[in-house]
Amino acid sequence: PGCPCSVLTSSNSAEDRGVLMALHAAIWLVIPFAFGLGVLAAGTTGEAGPVEPCLVPCESVPELGLRLRLDTPPTVGFPAAMTVPTDFASSRVFGWFSGLLPGNGASVSASIGGAPCSGGFERSTSDTFYSQWAKPGASSAVARTTIVYADNPVASFVFSLRGADGRYKFEPPKQMDLQLNFETATIQCLRSSLDNEVTGIGFCDFLVPQKFFPTGGSAATAWASLNLWYNGSTTLTRWMSVYVTFTLAPVVRDVRLTPGSYGLLVKLPTSPRLPSEAIKITALGYSGTHKLISFGIMLYVNQSVVSFGGLSSVTSTLYSLQLSWTPAATPADFAVLTVLGSTLNASTALAGDNITLFGANFWAAPDAPAGDAESAFTGTVVSFTNAQYANFVQSQPAMFADSRGGALAAGLITIWHEDVVGVLGFASSPELFNQYPLTGANTSSRVDVRVVRRSLCSTTAGCPGTNDTTGNLGTCEVASAGGALSDTLDRCTFVAGQSTTVGNSVVNISVSYAGVAAVAPVPIRVWHPA
Repeated sequence: PGCPCSVLTSSNSAEDRGVLMALHAAIWLVIPFAFGLGVLAAGTTGEAGPVEPCLVPCESVPELGLRLRLDTPPTVGFPAAMTVPTDFASSRVFGWFSGLLPGNGASVSASIGGAPCSGGFERSTSDTFYSQWAKPGASSAVARTTIVYADNPVASFVFSLRGADGRYKFEPPKQMDLQLNFETATIQCLRSSLDNEVTGIGFCDFLVPQKFFPTGGSAATAWASLNLWYNGSTTLTRWMSVYVTFTLAPVVRDVRLTPGSYGLLVKLPTSPRLPSEAIKITALGYSGTHKLISFGIMLYVNQSVVSFGGLSSVTSTLYSLQLSWTPAATPADFAVLTVLGSTLNASTALAGDNITLFGANFWAAPDAPAGDAESAFTGTVVSFTNAQYANFVQSQPAMFADSRGGALAAGLITIWHEDVVGVLGFASSPELFNQYPLTGANTSSRVDVRVVRRSLCSTTAGCPGTNDTTGNLGTCEVASAGGALSDTLDRCTFVAGQSTTVGNSVVNISVSYAGVAAVAPVPIRVWHPA
């Protein structure tokens, strides 16, 4: 009691201080006065305990130092200059392992009279310390497919895990299984990943069974719990569940023309498209009792919304095709795709409804504006010819089936943009030790902002463009750090240094990007010498 020394403390309890992953060294020094020599032995323990106040007051030895030596740089330490009696035993419990990555070893050494190169005497612990891997203790998630459609039933979540102490580095799982409890079904993730080493952020894409999509014409709100399982030893144990809500679009009914009628029905996608995403159309012929031997069709395409995939993208299994593409002369004009089809074998020609004439691949224009383009496609049946080479359809408007669910004179394409639907954040150092009173150096932690953008996922291509690191574009704010942290000019780097004078068990940092706030704050714990 009363000895002059510095002990790292924070405003939280002794139990919370144990979460610091501090490792402890008990060091006994025996110094025979007659020879002026020091002999050092060291023992270790892996259990967390209360922080002892300081080294026992001592005399005669000019300098006593405790240093933490990592197996990989940097080496950190804090000398404790004091005098010791001629014959004594002393112990010190301390924590300085926050920067030690889990799985990397470190040792503790003690010196008397300065470093060995300066004539001092030094001994190290025989055992190596290892900090423990974190286990998740908190979570949050964002749906990046805010609306899921029956014709593209892939839903995707981005989730963020961290330990109860705020750490984001997790033990690499021997086995990880992400399951989704959706309504009454348990579904495996189609694709999943957990970024263990860096951020604690991962994703899960899954297929929504068709039976869950509403059929009454109105969208429905759905929820899912994402269960994360981890094989830490020999058994599979659940980490936690992350709950997310999203919207299921109603099923668009299968549109057909009147049975036995004559004409053309062009089917378009019923779900939105992002700029540069594929738009696949199918042209279906209705010939009544006539065998359809040949046809001529002209499709008019709004090029400000839709780009053509090229003549090779138009295919047919029943007809030989002749194609031409006339680009729009001005942005206000429509481009024209002319398709002429014929079969040389009248005996294989088909009659009736829903005859597949051809399929064509288009793309949403890279600069297509967001919203509904109600006249993205229009068209004309120039002619349908039967086996007697009579034109039984001439100059008839084509009909289109789209998300509106009817046979209409113009086809609608809905364009989505990759709007920000969620924000996640993580700290490069979730625990800061204010070293300034000991070393004169500031300590800082960078809060990185991860943006989740709305996406339309597919079973093959995944969910592009959803996990962007914004760098300095995010905004980070602290409601009150209580004097434990100050921020820098970029507003997302926080410093413990000369101007901060206290510790704080939890400093919650709110994160936002483009006006969208993060679903959960980023916690940082600050330690300060007492």
